[in-house]
Amino acid sequence: MAVEPVKDIKVAIDNLTCPVCYQLYNNPKYLPCHHSYCQACLEKIQVQSKILCPECRTEAAVPEGGVKDLPSNFFINRLVDDMILKRKAKGETEAQCDECDDETVVAYCPECNMFYCDACYESHKRSKRYRGHDIVPLTELRSKKDVPIQPKAQVPVCQKHDMGLFFYCETCEELICVYCTVKDHAGHKHDSVKEIAGTAKREFNDISNLLDDMIVGISTAQRNVNDMQEKITQKGTELDKRIDKHYDKLFQRLMEQKKEVKLRLADVLFFKKKAGSFQMEELESGKTEMLKMKELTAAVDSSSDQEFLSARSQLVDHMLQLQTRYEQLNIGPTEKDTMEFTLWDGPFPQFGKLQSTSDAVPYNTTIWYLPGYALKGHRVQFEVVTRDSCNCLCFRGGSTVSVQLEATSKKVTLVEVKDKNDGSYFASFMASQVGEFNLIICVDGHLVKKAPFTVHKNFTSLNKGSKNKTIDLDGRIGKPWKIAFNDHTGMCALSDYSNYCVYVFDNQGCLVKELGGQGSEDGQFDGPQGIAFDCHNHLYIADFNNHRIQKFDSHFAYLQQFGKEAAGNEEFGPVAITVHDNRLYVADSNNQCISVFLTDGFFCLTFGSGALGQPFDVAVDANNHILVADSLNHCVCVFRMDGIYVSKFGTQGRGELNGIHGLATNPYGFTIVTDSLKHCVMVYDKDGNYVHSFGVYGSGKSQFKSPCGVAISPNGSIYIADCGNSRLQVFPNY
Repeated sequence: MAVEPVKDIKVAIDNLTCPVCYQLYNNPKYLPCHHSYCQACLEKIQVQSKILCPECRTEAAVPEGGVKDLPSNFFINRLVDDMILKRKAKGETEAQCDECDDETVVAYCPECNMFYCDACYESHKRSKRYRGHDIVPLTELRSKKDVPIQPKAQVPVCQKHDMGLFFYCETCEELICVYCTVKDHAGHKHDSVKEIAGTAKREFNDISNLLDDMIVGISTAQRNVNDMQEKITQKGTELDKRIDKHYDKLFQRLMEQKKEVKLRLADVLFFKKKAGSFQMEELESGKTEMLKMKELTAAVDSSSDQEFLSARSQLVDHMLQLQTRYEQLNIGPTEKDTMEFTLWDGPFPQFGKLQSTSDAVPYNTTIWYLPGYALKGHRVQFEVVTRDSCNCLCFRGGSTVSVQLEATSKKVTLVEVKDKNDGSYFASFMASQVGEFNLIICVDGHLVKKAPFTVHKNFTSLNKGSKNKTIDLDGRIGKPWKIAFNDHTGMCALSDYSNYCVYVFDNQGCLVKELGGQGSEDGQFDGPQGIAFDCHNHLYIADFNNHRIQKFDSHFAYLQQFGKEAAGNEEFGPVAITVHDNRLYVADSNNQCISVFLTDGFFCLTFGSGALGQPFDVAVDANNHILVADSLNHCVCVFRMDGIYVSKFGTQGRGELNGIHGLATNPYGFTIVTDSLKHCVMVYDKDGNYVHSFGVYGSGKSQFKSPCGVAISPNGSIYIADCGNSRLQVFPNY
């Protein structure tokens, strides 16, 4: 490989500058991590017998002889010498005669790599020893665009025997002299430097030739990523105009919706561009390393064999590392301009939403509605919800999702997976065995979750358990009324009717926020009852005596209030809320009906008048039926999503209700109901058949006094608002 002249002094200086002292390298030394620094700089940063690399923070041991015994970087030395010679030849630095130190230089001999004054120049020309040297006048040399000079390779000398190192021991991987071959390295595999270096250089050239392809590949990737960044910006601009044109036609009620959509667009653009910027930085970093290596390898052919063999191991290792790094780089753009603004197909088509259809990534994928354990003979259902690299929900399907339930006996239970084509995947299986299992979920071949999963023979009688816990905030809780969970964060909200506030707990049961205070101003309450979270982490609170619903954002800051427009014969009396499919279903006890709102507060309709006596709670079950706890009629009423009455249960037999107050459902179709007059909790199956009950009157563990609200946490635990005992009771892993 021929040595290419240094065409760009600025690039050369950048690559030949020590990262510690920011000067041209002076006697550079290799560290095991393949980074090089001046010997003097390494001695300054040496701590005891170790050096921490300033660039990659890799720790290196210092040889017993000190920093000077670290391998020398002959190639940087040669490039530095080459740089200095070129500067002298171009007149950028002062040049002295290399024979007599005269400061007036007139010529340069490429054969000797020396500058001469006028007198020494004449003497050099007349000398028989140097006859045939093509000496170049300095004026002619400086008139050339590329200066054809390069430093002369030096043959190192054996420190033990003061002889030239013309042999190489392959056993010890070091240069040796002729005396070493018969004394210290007798019996080792060695040969002349010329023979071994010729083969080694050819092998190294084969590896280094890959640099050109890798650099071209990265340059192409940079262009593609840059083009895609421009497309993303252009698409974002187009969508911004469409959003403006669309929302400018709407009434003031739509302004908040417009703001949310545009913020969503800004987030998507930010994350997409940020991902592209990170990729560009990674590509640029790899390219820079390879360009540096390319610059260093330019000196291989012109180096002495001894110099090359001294550094061969480090060069080859570094080249292989660069090759591995190149193979690991993502050459295609990580983000694409897959964004769409689509109209909502609800009763108000003027509403719109922004969708960013990036590909699902396993590390952001989550599992919803997965219980802690199941019952033998019952079907287990849950959802795999995919997210993209920006941690945003995917809005399309198409990923390969596989689920296995592996028992300790290695027997695998069949798990059915159905693509819902909205970024989520419905999974279900029949619990046919008893024991502990590993639930293994993969998205596009990559593991998402591997967790224990237990199947029990029968229902666990919860009133016999000792693992339930209570939360009373050291006596601060007054009359706990309703409970709600945020399925995304695991947070729990509890309304306190007598203290005019709402407590928010994290997924460990620690209090993180207390909302409210008595009053009718924004964010104040008079008799807070029903509460619910939506999919955007907004919190809705039924402010009963103020006849309104109050909405708070994900940080629990007040947003808006609504509900009075739904009032019928009496004032609006919200006592319970549930959120399903971007709609709020509110139990209105004053008007004996269920009122339906959109999540922005827009009133849609009411249903249940005439069929309901006094609704106290509302929920949506796994079959998309609306269940209403009717306290006056002592039953659970069942409605279709369009408000059509279907049936009722809980009116007779062992499961007869007397003072129904709260209800909740789980993904398996079971309904859990609190009876405040019987002071117990009852469980019904998906067909409304009574299964069992637990709890008796009292203030001990697993006992109740007028239990009110009930909710099921994302991990399957039952939370009971034990109103008469001023506490929250938790029964884990139902």
